[in-house]
Amino acid sequence: HRRPDAAAPSDLAWAASTSPIVTLAGTPLPTGARSTLAVSSSGGPADVTVVLVAPDGTTKTTSVRVEADAATTTDVSGAGSVWLRTSATGVRAAITLELADPAGPLVSSVGLRSSAVAATEVPVHELRR
Repeated sequence: HRRPDAAAPSDLAWAASTSPIVTLAGTPLPTGARSTLAVSSSGGPADVTVVLVAPDGTTKTTSVRVEADAATTTDVSGAGSVWLRTSATGVRAAITLELADPAGPLVSSVGLRSSAVAATEVPVHELRR
């Protein structure tokens, strides 16, 4: 809920909860937005690996500790995408975005869900000549 002036109009935003992350979760991020990663852990503490991918493809990996039944936030502004993984159960995450606009800030959020991760084996044979 944002209202810089009590007499001004305002919006109310909400986001639905997501299922716990069991594999890898992530999303691309828009350029120019103030982006914040929010991570929560229910039932026990969690160690979460966060990978920020810059627009040029370089990566930065950090570890985030979330205590049991708590949440933490991390600024991920400037990243082209954000990905996280954990082996803990009960971890949920979301991205909040804020863009400047002459009429007032535009705010949005997106819940992160586990991505389908698949691998394909390709047989390779050496040819001798």
